[in-house]
Amino acid sequence: MWFSNGKIIRRFIALPWARKREILWLARKLIWIDRQLKLCGLVSARKALLELPDLPNNLFVDISPRQIARTLDQAARISIGKNETCLRRSLLLWWILTKRCAQPQLRVGVALRDGNLKAHAWVEIDGQPVNEKMNISNLYKPIELGAFPSQ
Repeated sequence: MWFSNGKIIRRFIALPWARKREILWLARKLIWIDRQLKLCGLVSARKALLELPDLPNNLFVDISPRQIARTLDQAARISIGKNETCLRRSLLLWWILTKRCAQPQLRVGVALRDGNLKAHAWVEIDGQPVNEKMNISNLYKPIELGAFPSQ
C-alpha cells in the first residue's frame, strides 16, 4: 500500500496541488468502486456509478483521456494497490469519460495462459485503447458485455 512506499509518498508530495486533488479524488472513487464490486457485482456497480452526480468542474480540465488514465494508475497505487485493479480502474475511467461526453466502451478480454484462464479490462474510444497498449485486443480476446453502452 501507499504508506509502506516512501518513494510513492515523496513523488506525491512533490506534485502540484491540482494534481494531488485529482489523485485523491480518484483514489476515493476507486475504493468506493472496489466495495461496490465486492458487495454487489459488476452490473450493480455500473448502475450505481451512473447514478452519481457529475464530475466536479475543477477536475480533469484540459487533459486527454490517456492522461486521465495515467493519473488513475497513480491513484490506484496509493489506494487499492497494483494487483487486480484493471476492472476497477477501467470502470472508473469509463464513467469519467462518459461524463465528459466521450463515447467510451468498457472492454473485458480473456486469454488462456499456462493452462489458466486470465481476464483483463480496458477502455476504448473509437476502437482505440485508452488505458492500455494498442495491441491489447491481440493479447486478450474481447468478450461482449452487452450491458455497457455509454449511457
